Amino acid sequence: MDYRPTLVGFMVHYYTGADKKNEPLAALVLRDYMTGVFTLEIFPLQGGDPVFRKSVHHISDVWFRTYPQSAIADGAWDFIPGVQYPVSATNLSPPKEAAIKASFDAIPVDTQKIIIGLVRAGNGISDIARKFAPKGISRATIESFVAQEIVNV
Repeated sequence: MDYRPTLVGFMVHYYTGADKKNEPLAALVLRDYMTGVFTLEIFPLQGGDPVFRKSVHHISDVWFRTYPQSAIADGAWDFIPGVQYPVSATNLSPPKEAAIKASFDAIPVDTQKIIIGLVRAGNGISDIARKFAPKGISRATIESFVAQEIVNV
């Protein structure tokens, strides 16, 4: 099993519309789908019931250039200034174009459909990677594929 540091359990800022001009809301990272893409429990400023959002990308993610509608629908998260996060879990460098192309070539079309279904059903990247490791598909390949293929899970 491969290990990747996570921010599950840490508080972050959530920005509606992925716009830092909006007042940040407190959010708790509940699930780590892939590097920098989380399920968040978001706490409203005026109190009340928290809101849950899946597939929330980091505010600097290049994803928003390709899928701007995702920024509007899902919002974005960012680190809270002054909070000590695990350094190894804060490396959010985006995948290179060659890696993304390779991820598509490495995953047969029927397997791509299965992966999309598993993500939409709520399976995490680690679970999916374990399932497809015997077929020679790496976690990094699955992460790159899912990051480019799934807009709303």
